[in-house]
Order: sequence, then structure tokens, then C-alpha cells
Amino acid sequence: MGLLLSPTKPSHKTLEEHKKGHVGADKILNIPYMFNTPEGMVKNPQFLSEVSSACNKEDQLIVGCQGGVRSLSATADLLSAVNRGLL
Repeated sequence: MGLLLSPTKPSHKTLEEHKKGHVGADKILNIPYMFNTPEGMVKNPQFLSEVSSACNKEDQLIVGCQGGVRSLSATADLLSAVNRGLL
């Protein structure tokens, strides 16, 4: 699963989902929240640092994924990081 993140339309799709297609590709930055591995889905340990590098604090992000569960988890992680002053 990955997160598509952008100042206007973020996404949290897996790399595989992102390759299948999405709306507004020119305005979407895909930052995976999770990766598919032979052992199953694994959380991207660099997710918060990748978001921090790609987005400004003032950016308003829209977080999305294919089914909604990963984007909920990604949003919770992002909000927690903001509350702790990490983003």
C-alpha cells in the first residue's frame, strides 16, 4: 500500500496500485505507506521522512488509498508526527 501525497491530492497506494493508474497523475506524488513483500505488507520505515522532504508544513494534504484503511493509518501517523513537532 502506498500513500499518494501532494499539496493538493495525496495518495497512499502500494507501488503496484500506483502503476495500475490513478486520477490526476500530474498532481499526485506517490509515497508508499506500506510495501508488498514476500512476507506480506510491511510499513515503509521512511514514510514520515519522505513526506517531510516532499511537502511543506503549509501544504494541505489529501490522503487516499484503494480501500481507505491504509490512508486512515497514514493520516493517523501524519497527525501524530505533527502533534509531536516532527513534521
